[in-house]
Parts: sequence; C-alpha cells; structure tokens
Amino acid sequence: MNLSITKEQSNFIKLIAILTMLIDHMGVILFPDVIVFRIIGRIAFPLFAYQIVVGYLNTKNIKKYMVRLLLLGAVCQIPYYYAMNNYNPYNIQNFISGLFTGFATIDEPLNILFTLTIGLICIYLTERKHYISLTFILTIVGVMSFNGSDIVDYGIYGVFTIILMYTYIKNYKYLIISFLLLNIAVIYADIQHHYQFYSIMAMIFLIKPINLKLKIPGWFFYLFYPMHIAVLYGIKMWLVM
Repeated sequence: MNLSITKEQSNFIKLIAILTMLIDHMGVILFPDVIVFRIIGRIAFPLFAYQIVVGYLNTKNIKKYMVRLLLLGAVCQIPYYYAMNNYNPYNIQNFISGLFTGFATIDEPLNILFTLTIGLICIYLTERKHYISLTFILTIVGVMSFNGSDIVDYGIYGVFTIILMYTYIKNYKYLIISFLLLNIAVIYADIQHHYQFYSIMAMIFLIKPINLKLKIPGWFFYLFYPMHIAVLYGIKMWLVM
C-alpha cells in the first residue's frame, strides 16, 4: 500500500505525538488535579496508532519491528509502574516472572508499547486473513476491558484504534467517522474516561500534516519514551524530598 505521507510529515506527526504524551504524563505524575493536561494528552495515542500503521506498511521486517517494540516495552515497564503511581511489588514480581512464563494476571495495565505491539499483531493478522487468531486476541483484550482490568494501556479501545487507522488510512472521511463512533461507544460502555472523547482532536494533525523541515534521528522517538518517564519521575521525587 503506497501512502502519500512524506517523511517530513511523518516526523511532524511523531513530534506532536510525543509532545502531547509528555503533557499527558506531566498531568499524571506532577499535576494530577489539573485536567487540562489529560485533555491535551488525549491527542497522543491516535497519532501513535497512525504511526504504527505507517511503520507497518513501510518496514522491511515486521518481526524485527515487533521485537523492537516488545523489548522497549519490557525495559520501560518497571519505571512506568513507579512513575504512574502503580508501584506494587506483586505487579513487578509478576511482570518479571511473566517475561519467562508468559504474561500473568496483573492489577495494572502494561504500558503503551505493548498496546502498539498488540495492534501491530492484529493488523498483521488482518492483512493475512487469520481471522480466528485475530478474534481470539480481540476477545481476550475486550473481555478484560469490560471487566475493568485492561491488560494493556487503553485496552480494547487502543487496539481498535490501530485497526481503524490501518483500515481507513487512505480515506480520512471514513477514518474520522469511525473513530468518532468508536469514542462514543467506549465512553457509553464506560470503559474509557469521558475526556477520552477529546482524542478526536488528533484528526486535525492527520488530515493536513505539516512538512517539518527538521531532521530527527529515528532512534530519538524510541529513546524519548523511557527518558521522559525517568525525568518526570525524578522531578516528582525531588519535589517530594
């Protein structure tokens, strides 16, 4: 599938995604009572979902792409627990053992990199018409979301967002309509907070992305995730002390 998006436009979308994610996590870690941080942060995930699809369509080795996301997600998970106020010795112990035995049940969701990986697997299965495996994954993630115990950040909402991005990546009219309906559905079903509806603002950056005349190394976006969590957590500990 050929996309009309340029590398410069892709970098612009990535930059907006990480900046709005930074604002969102500042709200979670440093300013939990200031809702505007979380509202602005709703822009981030749809942009990451879009970029994961772009990466999928452009990568020469999908398996290496998946492994790279999984490894980074695993490295970031324990700092993520600490930073997001989800520190629980049981969660950490269970996560570490799960790396060797398969993911066990945990009280808090895994970070967004695992969400992106599951979404990546789902569009891989969709493209190859492995519908039984796809249904199995969506059923597990969906049941856990409706039970209020998401296995990954954003749960079934996040996975469906990635699938929608893949399905309508070349038809923004249908993408906006389907994404709007998805947001209404998950809020009505009470599996996402009401301010998640503001994520529809992300469509503004996808419809007409700017050609960002700035060279950004590919590794920067991978490094930013663990680094910004570590820095924000460090600031939080400094303020507490």
